[in-house]
Amino acid sequence: MLEEAYYSLSKTAMPTGLLTAGLVGGGLGGLYGIGDSNTNYRNELLKEPVASRAAQGAASGMAGALGFNLARASGQGRLLSGLLGLLSTGGVAALTHPTIKKDTTYDLPF
Repeated sequence: MLEEAYYSLSKTAMPTGLLTAGLVGGGLGGLYGIGDSNTNYRNELLKEPVASRAAQGAASGMAGALGFNLARASGQGRLLSGLLGLLSTGGVAALTHPTIKKDTTYDLPF
């Protein structure tokens, strides 16, 4: 299924790829939010950094898949399409960078 979507130039493969990229990006962003000990000291799941990073990852993943699919649909090769997908992913990640406060719950007063 992924190979068919990868090599397909039709628009039928685009929703599947976008959804998959959004889910993978959101999952990786959520894992980054859980493991970020500066903003999520106890690595809790239901904290603001996790949701912010998951949303950033989902948007970045969908932007990368959309950039790749649009470049492939316009007749570009896999290498140039991959580079355009990476550039769009990085651009959206930079634009949607969340500002998260440091977790000061466990800071000692001395």
